[in-house]
Amino acid sequence: MLREIAIAAVARATSYGITDASAQHLFAGLMMTVSPSFDDHAMVKAYLTNPNVPQAERLSQMIAQLPDQTWEQIVRTKRYDALFELEPGQVGGLS
Repeated sequence: MLREIAIAAVARATSYGITDASAQHLFAGLMMTVSPSFDDHAMVKAYLTNPNVPQAERLSQMIAQLPDQTWEQIVRTKRYDALFELEPGQVGGLS
């Protein structure tokens, strides 16, 4: 099961243009420790898709700048089925 989760995390990170291995590891770590669906949040999506920030820096910038209230909201609204989604919001995912 961990292999499938790792594959899904890398695929989801890649869907945002995040191809740097360190950034993909960070993305997977956020899925596992904060919320499998952390990237569902609109503010997170804005950071992850910001073309003005190099892809390798998007996650670290997001972590540094997101307000605590946003992190709390992300935790409250987590969806565990997102662990198996290859793309954000995908229905079905890996089986």
